[in-house]
Amino acid sequence: MKCYYYRKTNSLPKFRVGGTVSIYRSQLCLRPKFFKPFFVDLVSIGYIESQENLLDLRGCQFRLMISLGEFCEEVRDWLRVIVLRARVPHTLLGRPLDWQVEEPRQMDMSAVSPLSCFKLWTKNRAQKPAIEY
Repeated sequence: MKCYYYRKTNSLPKFRVGGTVSIYRSQLCLRPKFFKPFFVDLVSIGYIESQENLLDLRGCQFRLMISLGEFCEEVRDWLRVIVLRARVPHTLLGRPLDWQVEEPRQMDMSAVSPLSCFKLWTKNRAQKPAIEY
């Protein structure tokens, strides 16, 4: 197994040779022969494809390419199912996924007043603060 791991914040790839790939709880675990184990959350994986003997996994913050040989397509199919099964309890608990962006909130016009620039009139009023953009 050969593995390349790219992070968007760090331009140099991490390269690992040999070892095993397994699923441990809700994480993809890469255990190389000589280095410490490396974990990737299954929920953060958004793209899973295989090209010839290379498995390509991508998320918002990373890209992981693993050379698996002849079992690449079978591993890709199983990994897609496992990632989908990991997302179900994550969304049922109401946790946002990595690629979900909060929708911009609409400004509440009742909180905006022409007198809000004067502290005397607005000091004792119970007003919601205006949303700043």
